Amino acid sequence: SNELDDALNTIKKVNNQENHILLELSGDIYYKQNNINLAKDAYKKVLLHEITPNKRKLIENKLSSIQ
Repeated sequence: SNELDDALNTIKKVNNQENHILLELSGDIYYKQNNINLAKDAYKKVLLHEITPNKRKLIENKLSSIQ
């Protein structure tokens, strides 16, 4: 949808690959758009960051649910 595209474009403008929250959000949007490979890539990038154990588990669950 256009709203999802707009959201992604905004994220891309402000995200310098350092913000795991925006990376996760990108993954969620890609998933909703059925861009599974892009969603996986975004979630995998989140896992490269220092995140809480709970967040790590959440992202791993998202990844395993779309494999």
